[in-house]
Amino acid sequence: MCEGSQIVVVEVNWEFSGDVTLEADCRGEAFAVESGESLLVERERDAESCRIRLFVAGEAAYDEDVPGYKRVTLTMGPDGEVDVEAIVH
Repeated sequence: MCEGSQIVVVEVNWEFSGDVTLEADCRGEAFAVESGESLLVERERDAESCRIRLFVAGEAAYDEDVPGYKRVTLTMGPDGEVDVEAIVH
C-alpha cells in the first residue's frame, strides 16, 4: 500500500471505561485512546509494515506485524471485546 494509506485504525466505544493503549513500533511510541475516540496510524512510505500491539487494561488484546499490503481496523465494544477487520491488497 502507498504512503498515506492506513496501517491501523483503533475505535473505542464511548461506553467502554478502561485504559486502551496502542503501541506502534514503526512510530516508536505508544498512544492512549480514550472512550469515544479513534486513532489512525498511516504509512509514511510505500509498503511500510508495522508491529502493532493493542492493550486493554494492561492486557494484550491484539498483536500483529501488519505487512505493507494490509490494513487493520480494531473496534472495541462497550464490554472490552475487540473486533478485528483486516483488508489485504
